[in-house]
Amino acid sequence: LEFRRVLFRSDKYKSALASSSVDTQKDAISSLGGLVAMDNSAAFDLLFGFLMKLVPPQNSDTTKLMVDVLRKLHPYQNRKKLIGPLVDTLFQTESNQQTRGWYTAVFKFLEECDLEETDKYFTKMKESDHFSYRIKKKIDDIITRASHFR
Repeated sequence: LEFRRVLFRSDKYKSALASSSVDTQKDAISSLGGLVAMDNSAAFDLLFGFLMKLVPPQNSDTTKLMVDVLRKLHPYQNRKKLIGPLVDTLFQTESNQQTRGWYTAVFKFLEECDLEETDKYFTKMKESDHFSYRIKKKIDDIITRASHFR
């Protein structure tokens, strides 16, 4: 368990994430992802904060970056902390060809969560005019699959 107590210098990562260099950002994301996998909550908070600053994705490059960050956050043990904010990003993001990857990544994440944790968010999404029939159908499919595995 001692290996989890890695010295975490958030200022180093904050400046790297704020860099205008995409390569520098990607290196920081990768390093933070490794720390998140070791259940480092400070790394999780920093990476999650970075993700929320990217919302809503404006183009396919931002979408790809957001999907990469979400993949790095995925192993975090307290994943249910992500559910509400991720659903909120969908309310802020227009569904189109450039943002489809983000929608797909968030739905994949939600599909892997317990239905008890996602149910109220799915209900909120289904009741909203923001989402198309196709997206609401996807939600119904996720609920149906989850119900079969209970």
